[in-house]
Amino acid sequence: MAAQMLLIYFGADGNSHLFRREGWSHQEPEIVWSMDDRCRLELSPELLPLRPGVPLRLEARGFPALNHESGHRVQRLRPVLNGTVLPEIVAQATGSFTLDLPPELLRTDVANDLVFEQPDASRPPSRPGQPPSGDTRRLAFAWQTLRLFPVPGVAAAVAPAQGTHAAITLLIMGNHQARQLARNLGRLRSLSGRLVPRHVGEGKDLAAALAAAGEEGPVALWSQPSSGAAAPQGALAEGLRFPALQGHLHWPLLASDPRNRPEPLWPGGRYGGALYNDRIAAGLAAEAPGLKDGDLYRRYLAASCEALDIAGDWAASGFAAWEQAEAGCEIRVAAEMRAMMRRAPLFNTPHDPTGAPFHLVTEALLRRTSLLGASVREAALEEYRQASRGWLGLSCTRQTPLHPEVARRLGLDWCDGDTRFAWFGNRWTFREYMLRYIRWQPWAR
Repeated sequence: MAAQMLLIYFGADGNSHLFRREGWSHQEPEIVWSMDDRCRLELSPELLPLRPGVPLRLEARGFPALNHESGHRVQRLRPVLNGTVLPEIVAQATGSFTLDLPPELLRTDVANDLVFEQPDASRPPSRPGQPPSGDTRRLAFAWQTLRLFPVPGVAAAVAPAQGTHAAITLLIMGNHQARQLARNLGRLRSLSGRLVPRHVGEGKDLAAALAAAGEEGPVALWSQPSSGAAAPQGALAEGLRFPALQGHLHWPLLASDPRNRPEPLWPGGRYGGALYNDRIAAGLAAEAPGLKDGDLYRRYLAASCEALDIAGDWAASGFAAWEQAEAGCEIRVAAEMRAMMRRAPLFNTPHDPTGAPFHLVTEALLRRTSLLGASVREAALEEYRQASRGWLGLSCTRQTPLHPEVARRLGLDWCDGDTRFAWFGNRWTFREYMLRYIRWQPWAR
């Protein structure tokens, strides 16, 4: 039976973490603040009460961040559903609002992106008689609950008659990179009615996904070897394998840091967990209070460069890992990645590629697939190139800073000691980041 309503509860024991993506502050007992210029919700069609031709009504409860000191007496929220701008919302004292989502904009095959642009987000004001607030967050709206349900009184449209040829369900199995691939392909109009991309996560029951998709028509499978996918080729319209991209080559000093544990402003750890930790820097933490910044950074550079020497030919090991990741794959991009590495960044974090290598994989799959005719293939490639132009890749606001000596030894023309990396609202050089990290300084931008 189809769902009647989706309720998202933002309290501490709620389910909002399943839907919140960028632009959210930490969890509070009854609310979660949206913050900065925009926030995003990702709404899976499997959880939405979708009816053909029927709008979804969104009812939100909460309250806006009002700052009379700065002149912000209302909070404007500008909703954008899957790239289409909807009417602006003006949240005042109570903050609750209603918004109807047009059915023609709602996706039924891949996740829906619901963005709220927040032009009035601002820092919390100081309380009367109190010193200035140290809270640097730019807050917009305190979300309590959000309900989504079909607009009452609107009849569902009659399903169209079956055509002579069903669209092919394309299961894309693998990690978060595979999920982004399915999302990107699902946005291409040139593939509409031909391919229906669906992501199947690692560890999910592939047999069940194949059986469910097979009830709708032909099925194809694109998978990463790391997903462990194994399907009978005879039952598929096509089977292709593509590599999971890994960038550990660029961060040979990664290690866990015992200081990283959940804190109120940083539920995942102050500096993001093991992916963003440096074993040499962590080892200098005890000495840091007695050293000036210049002396501390020189101490770090000397110790880290010595560690790179001891590590041996870590670059060769990294390149070998790229080749190993695509062993047995029809799609291979390691050689092209190595050729472009000097000219452009390839990874934002060890597990998150930038746009360039991600495009290599996507375009190679579109060129290799037998599911599309020549004209449709070329149209899809051109549409993808246009749509993805300027995309910085996964985790582009959480870039792991790159050691300048690693960049020098790898011959990276685009990176040196003055290169700045995005860390949420900050733009830090490696030195600025590393000094903060060694000293375990707080940040909240």
